[in-house]
Amino acid sequence: MRRTPLATLALCAALALCAAFALGGCGGGDPKPKFTDSSDPSPSASSSAATEPQPPEMPDAAKRHTVAGAKAFTKYYFEVADYAQATLDVAPLVALADDNCDTCDGGTDGLRTTAKKGGRIVGGKTTISALTAGPTTVGGETWMTVNFRYHLASLREDYPGTKNDRSYRASSGRSYVVLKPTSQAWVVDYWEIR
Repeated sequence: MRRTPLATLALCAALALCAAFALGGCGGGDPKPKFTDSSDPSPSASSSAATEPQPPEMPDAAKRHTVAGAKAFTKYYFEVADYAQATLDVAPLVALADDNCDTCDGGTDGLRTTAKKGGRIVGGKTTISALTAGPTTVGGETWMTVNFRYHLASLREDYPGTKNDRSYRASSGRSYVVLKPTSQAWVVDYWEIR
């Protein structure tokens, strides 16, 4: 499996990993900052809370154990990866991956490291397209393999000062995930960037 820091950070947020996961995974839907008028000296607590990004809600379609459900879940996974990258809140993304998904872990670990060092991810939104899916049998269960194309926008790991900042160019390519069914929806069991 070929994993470059940019690819995993761009995707895993995960690209992933999602990631914007400092490892090369998912892209991160950058929230648009909201500015208050300078004549308004302090925003109310309720308006401050309203600007905080929230994790995306899983659509009902993504919960179905069908080809269409697997595609919807894969799109949702990368929306959550973009959220994780933008906020460095990896908990919702971790919940969507099986413990065996090394690429997923690499992305979330990268984001945790970025947060621990006081950094943030700027840019890096991941767009996926051309999804195809098909069933595969694993241990008597029907799992799903979803192939897709990805585009990761350029991104920057931004740390206090500029000495440790790192920039990555936009990238595109092909990838696939293997989804394992759960009682709630799916989890990403395996993810490879081609």
